Amino acid sequence: MTQSLWATIPSLFPSAPNMECRQTHDFVSNPFLESSAERHPTLANRVRPVISGNGVVDGYIKMKMIHIDGDNASPAEPKLGTFRFRRQGTVVSPDDGGPFGAGIPLLPPNFSTGMKLDRTDEKLWSFHLVAYCPGRMLLSDNYWCKEVVAIAVKDDCARHALLAFATAYVLDYEPTEEMRKRANHHYRTAVQLLDQALNREETYTVGQDDGVVVAMILMLSSDIVNWESRRPKGKEPLWREGSRAARLILDRADPGYRYWKPQNVQSSAARIGNANWIASIEICAQPVTPLSEENTKTLFLWLLGGSKVDAHKIQGVTGVCPKLLHIFSQITHLAALLKKDPKSIVVPDAASRIQDRLANFWQWSDASPGHPSIGALMESCVLDKDGKVSDSVRVTELSAHSWVPAAEMYLHMRVFRKPRSHPHVLRSLKVLIQCVKRLPCTGKLFTSQSPFFPVFLMAVASYREEDREVARQWFEVVLGGAQCRSSVPPVWTAIQKLWHWLDKELKEQPYDEEQPVGDRQAWWEYMVEELVKESGVLSLV
Repeated sequence: MTQSLWATIPSLFPSAPNMECRQTHDFVSNPFLESSAERHPTLANRVRPVISGNGVVDGYIKMKMIHIDGDNASPAEPKLGTFRFRRQGTVVSPDDGGPFGAGIPLLPPNFSTGMKLDRTDEKLWSFHLVAYCPGRMLLSDNYWCKEVVAIAVKDDCARHALLAFATAYVLDYEPTEEMRKRANHHYRTAVQLLDQALNREETYTVGQDDGVVVAMILMLSSDIVNWESRRPKGKEPLWREGSRAARLILDRADPGYRYWKPQNVQSSAARIGNANWIASIEICAQPVTPLSEENTKTLFLWLLGGSKVDAHKIQGVTGVCPKLLHIFSQITHLAALLKKDPKSIVVPDAASRIQDRLANFWQWSDASPGHPSIGALMESCVLDKDGKVSDSVRVTELSAHSWVPAAEMYLHMRVFRKPRSHPHVLRSLKVLIQCVKRLPCTGKLFTSQSPFFPVFLMAVASYREEDREVARQWFEVVLGGAQCRSSVPPVWTAIQKLWHWLDKELKEQPYDEEQPVGDRQAWWEYMVEELVKESGVLSLV
């Protein structure tokens, strides 16, 4: 199957990169220079979360807050000053007077050796470890707690970027002028150090890019969650410029240059995490941006490094395996090729082959060998009284599998140009809804592994009220119970506008199965045009 598809459109597949190509690039420009002066110019425009009376924050951030008033601890209040935060009953704020890092799991006893952090920075560092990291993933290979932290301990640029990122969250709970200035200081310092690193040749050598890419990931992630202060919707988002710049660095420092075949490539855990996160940011943005062959022909050569089994392993940093991410990029590339040549008979053939590969798509993780089919996965689920799975293994499996019907829908709607009412779209939508309805939207099992991107595609494909209600409930529960900032609010606003446009403005043409694919109505492209006009380019991670 793979050989046949490769013969049809070779550009769909990565290959070991050529060493000569690696030496043709200039230094990568620093996309963050423009924002370095005042990343947080004011506190006035921040949309701060409402904290419950017990101080529990249990969404993408996991902590219990205690408001400090002199020597007395009181429940969290809407206006917070200095605060402590707990994780699993352990107070880890430096205000306790105990050893820095006490109670924080996954860290060696001497992890802070060599770092010069004052009392407030220690608090910010602890916030990242204790509040941010537990909300990232359920799998034990927590990239944000292991690889990112280990790099930030050694790399000044990554450390300042981490502290700036943590402060961007803490400003919601401690909205003081001192904290705002500290956030700007760390961000400005990180940008300056990044600029120096990007102008050093050694940054682009194999194995030397981890610190720079981690710093860029932290800075662009800050732009994603601080959506109130993003650039105007008519301009390219900073997070997108940042992810593209990071992708160029990953291209330059690809360890694949050392190997004849991509399946023989060996990468560090840090590079695997960096590669999957950057790829997910880019790939998940492509469905909501206008088609361009120039922007889709780079199919993330480094994403599928390693064996076939490696490519099907669920990565906690994204909640899905690299192979499925890569298939999404292939689908977008096919849509771009069809736009360029509507008469192509090769594109529909390649799309049909991808459709076949998505049937009974297999994924596995360190916690589970996976299931041979969606039916087997569904049968393995034990549901609680609310109809939700209640163990981390099933949450991981369902979250990852939800990307499969999402990919099928995306293929049908954007490449085959089928309407939302087509039986093929509805069949995949039904499976996706089954997965989403079984997944918790809040609590200890809700993390960034949750299938945000598939939920967005589910919302787009839904035109019946009962289907839209599933999407509506997901967004309302996540927004109501998260009590922390995320990229979800602007996406939910965009979806509601989009539903109105799809219902009132989109003039769908009758679908004819016999009509050549390139002659069918490219309604997805009309939708993207409307989405970008009204909401800008959305971040779906």
